[in-house]
Amino acid sequence: MVLAASGIILQNKKILLLKRSNYTERYSGYWGCPGGRAEKGETAEQNAIREVKEAVSYTHLTLP
Repeated sequence: MVLAASGIILQNKKILLLKRSNYTERYSGYWGCPGGRAEKGETAEQNAIREVKEAVSYTHLTLP
């Protein structure tokens, strides 16, 4: 089983969506929320936070 998670960033009634690269094998050019596979020992919450930070290069993300 593979654990994966996505994060939904909501601000001022707007949702952050990212467009997938044209260089990806699957779903290139599609839009979606940042997310991906968990690293060993990560919880779903930790995974979602890390994936959001990596996807948007945001280092000041504060979540519980």
